[in-house]
Amino acid sequence: MSPKQPQQRQSSIKTRLTRPSRNGAKRGKKVESTNSPLFDDPQKMNKKAKEKHSTIDVNKKDTTNVLNDLAPPRPIEVHQENMKEIDKQLRAFDLDYSYGPCVGLTRLERWERAASLGLDPPEEIKTILLKNKEYKECLFHGSVI
Repeated sequence: MSPKQPQQRQSSIKTRLTRPSRNGAKRGKKVESTNSPLFDDPQKMNKKAKEKHSTIDVNKKDTTNVLNDLAPPRPIEVHQENMKEIDKQLRAFDLDYSYGPCVGLTRLERWERAASLGLDPPEEIKTILLKNKEYKECLFHGSVI
């Protein structure tokens, strides 16, 4: 017995050589070629894609710091004329993210965590927090974030 050879099937899909055009051409008549990219030759399209190369403009202005140029970072002391010096220091500590996140912790817990991680938090903040229990909570305590 010889192994069966796979039979080649002829596709049941019939292809149409012409397509109806918008100018009223009837079926069976030749239609003129269009300039639409949908009907371009794929080889031509590949050639066009190969011809296009991206170039870097040497004279183009560097835009990495545009935001800082337009709106420089504001100092933390905005609208603090009526605040006590202690409040200003604690606010600056709360807004300084180099000591880690402050949400969900008391200020003293945050200070101790920063000290244990070697982030060198200010000692005056610790003395303020140990003397005055009213400054226990951070600036964002009770607000929805």
